[in-house]
Amino acid sequence: MKIFFILTLTLISQLFLFQAIGQNVEPIKIKGISINPTENINIGFHVGTQVWIRYSEMNPGTKDDVGNEVSNLFDVALRRTRFSFLANMYDEKLVLYTQFGMNGQTITSSSKPQMYIHDIWSQYEIIKKGLYIGAGLHGWSGVSRLGSISYSKNIMLDHPGFGLPNLGKTDQSGRQIGIFARGNIQKINYRFSIDKPFVQDGLSGIALNKAVYYPNTKTAYKGYAFYSFLDTEWSKSSYLGLSYLGSKKICNVGAGFDFHPQSMAYLNAADDTVLHNKTLFGADLFIDYPLSNKGVFTTYIAAYLYDFGPNYVRSYSVMNPYKTSNEVAQGDGNYYYNIGTGTILYGIAGYVCPSLSKILPGKVQLTGALHYRDLEALPEPSLQYDLGVNYYISGYNSKITLQYSSWNVYSETKITGTKGAIVCQLQMYL
Repeated sequence: MKIFFILTLTLISQLFLFQAIGQNVEPIKIKGISINPTENINIGFHVGTQVWIRYSEMNPGTKDDVGNEVSNLFDVALRRTRFSFLANMYDEKLVLYTQFGMNGQTITSSSKPQMYIHDIWSQYEIIKKGLYIGAGLHGWSGVSRLGSISYSKNIMLDHPGFGLPNLGKTDQSGRQIGIFARGNIQKINYRFSIDKPFVQDGLSGIALNKAVYYPNTKTAYKGYAFYSFLDTEWSKSSYLGLSYLGSKKICNVGAGFDFHPQSMAYLNAADDTVLHNKTLFGADLFIDYPLSNKGVFTTYIAAYLYDFGPNYVRSYSVMNPYKTSNEVAQGDGNYYYNIGTGTILYGIAGYVCPSLSKILPGKVQLTGALHYRDLEALPEPSLQYDLGVNYYISGYNSKITLQYSSWNVYSETKITGTKGAIVCQLQMYL
């Protein structure tokens, strides 16, 4: 009840604050800092942050740093803090982009977290909006739109992890170093890359018919393309939004892939090490449509067919503060089985409510998501859900999100229960 009171008080205080702006006053949308050192160069700077206030259940057997068993957690954490720089030269014929910052500072993180580069790449225009060639540490890759979602323009609280299949393994926060080609050909938006993934050595955990990462330096090939039936989309950076909040009519169908040869390995019955090609596919549908009553309907549906090798499975969590014991195979704290060899289905729905927008300045959006995973290594499929509400005070520049998310707890033979977390996120992006 105390946690519920704190979260409710936080939301109410924010709502009253922005109610004071006045219902008839349209909030100003800030587009960062832009300077023009010469007539041929434009430089834009942005800063953004996401603060989480959350109450989360913990997996069975979770212990704190002094060995006491913990069943739940209330904390305040910094999900993201980012600074970005975009330089356009000679009418975007030359572009330089970089983004740096930090992720996931919790109560058990270092009090002096490391700031590091997330993106740094340059590109050159070959055909106006039709073909750009670039290189660097980048996110122009597959396997779906979900792998390129802007952190600030996501209608859900966060990405679900499996949309970035290399996360924390052979990439750097979803990015790899390589060469990319991207652009628009009429109604088709495309991005393809040839990358050199970071070397990952998982051989210490290799077992019979259980794939792990094999350390190699082979080249990976990735791509994603979508066809726009209605309005076309264009982005200067590699990141796309999950709603235009009524400013565009979108209906897209897309597909992507990620192929990294001999990047996985397992032992066969003769105790020989067998190398395996990591082969990942995705397909999706994205609709974002403004209605006549000033509401906005949004849906995103994606299907993934992932082959990491036999019985590969990986746990995942966001800002897990407790990782000290191993009573549950999927991990302590808020770890859950997220990705592996098998099939994953994901669906999002959102609706901007015009009736609520008459009461408050800005826009109110109801959201929900379903995650279905049928992974080879797990005894039965899982079904998880998210339910939330977004309050857009000034579009994506200032937003409050309240969301409940669930996950399954597994034993060796079945799902034994469900855990969940409720999070209030405060987002500012300038």
